[in-house]
Amino acid sequence: MKAIVVHSHQDSGRLEAEAEMENRARAHGGGLPRVPAESLVVQLVLQDVIEWVPTSRLTTADVRTAARIAGLHIKTSLESRDVVDQSVHRRALS
Repeated sequence: MKAIVVHSHQDSGRLEAEAEMENRARAHGGGLPRVPAESLVVQLVLQDVIEWVPTSRLTTADVRTAARIAGLHIKTSLESRDVVDQSVHRRALS
């Protein structure tokens, strides 16, 4: 679980960019609806981490719990960044 959270924070810029590209591709190429960026970031993090973490000791419950917690961390991180961006934008307009 720690690996998922650490990876999401270390590579947040790349993961968010990939999530945005995925959403654009879904909308333009596949005619699929956009999905929340947090969901795509969690999916990307899990794919990355699964490649290098030994999964033989993980249970289904472990993976579900890790995904839920990582999703909450990522969502909180993105929301706090939005608040800061809005605050900076308001100051620039003042």
